[in-house]
Amino acid sequence: MCTYPDAYLMWRFSQFDADITIFRYEQLQDHFKNLDFLLFHSISYRTPHFVKTEIHQNNYFKKIEDFRLNILNQNIQLMPTPEAFDLLKKSCKHLTQTTSHKQYSTQEFKEKYDFPLHYLSVFGSPERYKRTKLDEKENLILLSPDESAQKTELMNALENQFSEFEIKIVKGLRYNEYLSLISRSKIMITLGEGLDFYFIEQVFSGGISIAIYNDEFFPEDFQAKHGLFSSEDELLKEVSTYIRQALEKENYEEINNEQYQLCSKFYKYDEYRENLKRFYSGDYTFK
Repeated sequence: MCTYPDAYLMWRFSQFDADITIFRYEQLQDHFKNLDFLLFHSISYRTPHFVKTEIHQNNYFKKIEDFRLNILNQNIQLMPTPEAFDLLKKSCKHLTQTTSHKQYSTQEFKEKYDFPLHYLSVFGSPERYKRTKLDEKENLILLSPDESAQKTELMNALENQFSEFEIKIVKGLRYNEYLSLISRSKIMITLGEGLDFYFIEQVFSGGISIAIYNDEFFPEDFQAKHGLFSSEDELLKEVSTYIRQALEKENYEEINNEQYQLCSKFYKYDEYRENLKRFYSGDYTFK
């Protein structure tokens, strides 16, 4: 694992425990000389610039007989346009992309970008989390750190309606601290893509997640289900009433069970392992 060129020096992950040494990008050529094979994973939105400044011009990559580049497409809204990869297609004979959501893991998107697409999913499944019951939780309502035009108004509304609760934005935590927090919280409101780890991990920890439904990330199975609103305006208008009703014990357990079953359907550890195996075997979802 290495940083991108000209990035800040980084030795270890600071937000979670991992026995992984992080190299400077410049150390690649010094430590790994005369390679016959290299598989390089690159975050989607950084790839075009990286290709232009490094891969297309650097002889290090050109000398590797079997050089492969995989684009980590973890958010379709951050994926560059197909034209942004034209130069890369000329420089790299073996180009792939792996995806995190089923919604954009389709033949249509494979054809749009014109190189193989493989659905990888994410390392998140129910057995990894401590599922706590309502009476074990604290009066905590969490919000994801994503930016939103109405976030301040939403925070003010929640603080006015739920004075007995702590309203907290998730930030500045190590991952183990975050896991402890969501196991104790009753509600998570995620303002990002919707079906993200804030949503999934809160549900698997026994809580209720709230988000804005969109068909770019959520499968149709989630449409009109508990905790999902059609727009930010609807969320702002109705979320306080919804939360108050959801906090009734019988309702709370019913909602968590529904969300838990939905998330468990799409996030399974065995399937994730199989997806990894298929990728490294070259058995891509859409070739």
